[in-house]
Amino acid sequence: MSRARGAGALVVAALLLSGCTATVSGSGRPPGPAGSSDSPGTSAPPSGSDTPSSSAPPSGPSSSAPPPGAHLACPRVIDKTAHLAYDCIIHTMAKDSDTIWPLKFTKEVDLNWTMDEGSSHVDVTGNGNVTVLANGFASAMGAQEYGPNAGVKKISEADITVASRKAHLVESVLTLDTDYRAQRHLKVKQERLWVVVVHIGSDQFSAWYVSIPDVRKALWPRVPELIKRIKVV
Repeated sequence: MSRARGAGALVVAALLLSGCTATVSGSGRPPGPAGSSDSPGTSAPPSGSDTPSSSAPPSGPSSSAPPPGAHLACPRVIDKTAHLAYDCIIHTMAKDSDTIWPLKFTKEVDLNWTMDEGSSHVDVTGNGNVTVLANGFASAMGAQEYGPNAGVKKISEADITVASRKAHLVESVLTLDTDYRAQRHLKVKQERLWVVVVHIGSDQFSAWYVSIPDVRKALWPRVPELIKRIKVV
């Protein structure tokens, strides 16, 4: 994914149209360094195996002083601000953020193009619901920089549960503009996006996403299990 600034406002706009107001936090920063391998993300340190094992929070404090109990690194992320814990799709993703996702992890998979995963907390006042929010996040992601004639297609959406909480899943495919790809010498043609929004409590919602370009489409079948492993913390 190539970053575009200011798209976070589209999430808020979608919510305003539904009769509610929301605060989506975030801070745009340059992307972090890319990793070096594609080991699958699990809740245990990388071992060269695809077999997941039990999760455990880190034993030492972080230099950035995150909330107590937080673990803001792969392979198992504990985002206390978003009240979500989840596995990284691969181990070697670097911590980052943007205007939509105050916490995300990236891995460069093409020339200045990344595979992303992250989380965000949203405060909602009004008739906010997981369906509106999930579609708002998905729309904002589709408005990122994919070229002037990019295609955005919703593949599916469904009501699900995350740790017994009401949630909604939206899956989309994003097709890059042909000229845009050629100008940037990209191999990526499409990107698959999954967005999950969870109702945490009264007027409190949290979102998670993963976006995987087709040059890493072998990882697409892993996503349903990745979603099942999301926990509320």
